[in-house]
Amino acid sequence: MQISQILKERYSKPVEHKIEYSYQDLGIQLEEYFNNKRVWTMFHKVGYTEHLMRYAWKECARRNIKAINYFETIIRNKITVNTTEK
Repeated sequence: MQISQILKERYSKPVEHKIEYSYQDLGIQLEEYFNNKRVWTMFHKVGYTEHLMRYAWKECARRNIKAINYFETIIRNKITVNTTEK
């Protein structure tokens, strides 16, 4: 076997990316919907839970809005409402 054949066999196999956490699946869906990679930074912000992000995404989809700023505003408003109620 030649080196070129060995390399071709080794690198021609498709790489499978496994989703380990539910937020990764949500991130992929949000990235496709909003056409923006900025959604991945939101998972690291304080108070931005997966539940709130799904809620905001459903609101945006219901109103047919694809602006990432609107999505983030829904989450921020929901966070402030939850903190003032306590």
